[in-house]
Amino acid sequence: MTVPSKENWKLDISHKVLMKDDVKVILTGIESVLVSTLVQADDRVVSKEELIRSIGREPNQYCGLGMSLSRLQDKFKKVTSGERLFCAVRNRGYCLIQNIAHKQ
Repeated sequence: MTVPSKENWKLDISHKVLMKDDVKVILTGIESVLVSTLVQADDRVVSKEELIRSIGREPNQYCGLGMSLSRLQDKFKKVTSGERLFCAVRNRGYCLIQNIAHKQ
């Protein structure tokens, strides 16, 4: 497993981009909301239900979270030479493993 860099990424929610230095990850609308929700969780595990609600869906009716998160993780790994953005916490949800700040 690649050790994540300790430098902060910046999340620009208005432009739907995650950036650090000259590296940019262009996000979809759903991806930007998911990352923002994880950032706001402040190092705690975010449940699947909470992530689904953050994108305006009903947890009992929405089954696309796994696919959205998988695509986001793959996109991040591609531009960072294999680093991971978040990790799954079995039976609890997801948490960030990168340092990310909202762009001011």
